[in-house]
Amino acid sequence: MIPLAERLAEHRRLAILRCLADLPAEERERLLILALLALLPQGAGNVSLLRDLTADAGAPILRDKVLAHGAWLADHGLAGAGRDQSGVDILAVTERGAEVAEGRRAWPGVAPVANLDWFCSRLASLAMAASRPQVEADVSFLVGAGLLDASATDSMLVLTSRGADVAAGREVVPGVRKPSYGAALRAGALAARSILER
Repeated sequence: MIPLAERLAEHRRLAILRCLADLPAEERERLLILALLALLPQGAGNVSLLRDLTADAGAPILRDKVLAHGAWLADHGLAGAGRDQSGVDILAVTERGAEVAEGRRAWPGVAPVANLDWFCSRLASLAMAASRPQVEADVSFLVGAGLLDASATDSMLVLTSRGADVAAGREVVPGVRKPSYGAALRAGALAARSILER
């Protein structure tokens, strides 16, 4: 029999992954691009660098998609998009975009910053309230298992491809509850809808 504390931790860890996985992929990707831009010198970087940095964070975004997100961010005043004299595509975060990346401002179409406070609030809304140290321990476990990445930015956690697989029930990791069959079906339906809406 699994001790109650460990059973609760398994459920919280799955809930943390699901909280991120349930956010639309486009919104998570836009937030990641803004957060990475905010960390770069002068708040700007080329598309190739951003593609590599998203891959380093365990959430790779293809070049064309980085360009499309850059155009969306520019249309909303969160980033500037342009091309230098040699034809290299450049993105630069605006002050408004930096506020969104730091979690000081919400923006429709951009995911909220996933930090410990956000996770504590989300878990409480799911009737899984936990202390901050418990959530920190769960997040540390998930980072150690390669399901979340904390290296991309100082202020947020990123769901890795492997973390998305665990949240959807495509992979099993000891210490994380496997989603129920119904939850896995709902996750698959949401993923399919997300793909079709692109």
